[in-house]
Amino acid sequence: MNLQPGSTAPKAGTYNMMKKTKKLNSVHMKKGDTLPPTPEAGCHYEID
Repeated sequence: MNLQPGSTAPKAGTYNMMKKTKKLNSVHMKKGDTLPPTPEAGCHYEID
């Protein structure tokens, strides 16, 4: 599942910050939290 920065986390877990197929970082989120901004344009978050 791909999510954009500023989206609401649909479930608790670790979200990987991705740029295309490269993992840049990861953040742990609770359900309902807002995903933080990314350092570069074109990045998104993924969770299994």
